[in-house]
Amino acid sequence: MRRTRIVCTIGPASRDRVRELLDAGMDIARINLSHGTRRDHEAAAKAVRRAAAQANRGIALLVDLPGPKVRLGVFDGDSAQIRAGLTVSIVRNEGRATASRLTTSHPGLVDDLRTGDRVLLADGAVELAVVDAAEAADSVTLDVLRGGTVRSRAGVSVPAERLSLPALTPQDLALLDDLRALDPELVGQSFVRAAADVDVLRDALGGDGPRIVAKIETRPAVEAIEAILGSADAIMVARGDLGVEIPYEAVPIVQKRLIAAARAAGRPSIVATQMLESMTHASRPTRAEASDVANAVLDGADAVMLSAETAIGEFPVEATTAAARIIEYAEAAPEDPWPDGGWHIPGPRR
Repeated sequence: MRRTRIVCTIGPASRDRVRELLDAGMDIARINLSHGTRRDHEAAAKAVRRAAAQANRGIALLVDLPGPKVRLGVFDGDSAQIRAGLTVSIVRNEGRATASRLTTSHPGLVDDLRTGDRVLLADGAVELAVVDAAEAADSVTLDVLRGGTVRSRAGVSVPAERLSLPALTPQDLALLDDLRALDPELVGQSFVRAAADVDVLRDALGGDGPRIVAKIETRPAVEAIEAILGSADAIMVARGDLGVEIPYEAVPIVQKRLIAAARAAGRPSIVATQMLESMTHASRPTRAEASDVANAVLDGADAVMLSAETAIGEFPVEATTAAARIIEYAEAAPEDPWPDGGWHIPGPRR
């Protein structure tokens, strides 16, 4: 029996293939309320319950609230090329975005930013630096330090301590009824910054609500991990935004320490983001990705999560199968790296 669980994000690529994901190794199905419509979410949840009943298996449902996540507005053509060396602005009003005039889901962002702040778009694909953030202005000006292509609704990462958004945003509160209708076993709380954030969500859900998975993706959350583990039922090492909140070279060590802290507190941990990223477009993982999944298992993570790989990827079932194979081999590896009798190394697969 495989002990480490696999979380698969359900999206356009997998909504009609849930039973295949389940047969490939999915243990927890994730629905992200930041993407799609209420009808999409309901269809995904029904597909999960139906597949679980057909297979006579228990499958947990994890539903993520958006949280105080700032996202870009919508571009004509659904994407824009932002070029290095140019100047762009972030404006207060919502609406259509352009490559030089960025709108966001949080109009108050222009009040939160300060000159010198670093702003990252789409998990760091584009890097900006604030050069003019005048008080009471309707926009801030930024230099493009690293350019690239960004899509509509891509994430906007700023220092977590800057954001004036509450732990539960008006959007989250509006989605609570939708969340209850999906009847999940687990709810993912995005951008947790302190244990009090978890307490706010628990009060809103009520005493018999789903278990709360605190997503650790901000520097304040890492610094307050012991307190957060005292309030949350589980944590997720959400490396996407965490990797732009702290230096990328620190992420592997922080991941290990978060898993160790969760184990010490008796709380489950999930490692997420880019675990098999190349399988969004490739039918096999890279060797580095196989090592990443295996090392999460060896560190003691209770689950690994697939995001784009199963939500929008070309090979959602193959990615789930690959994760299961890597996990099973890692779990079976002897503690002694050079046992006297050796250990079984699988032959090549055709």
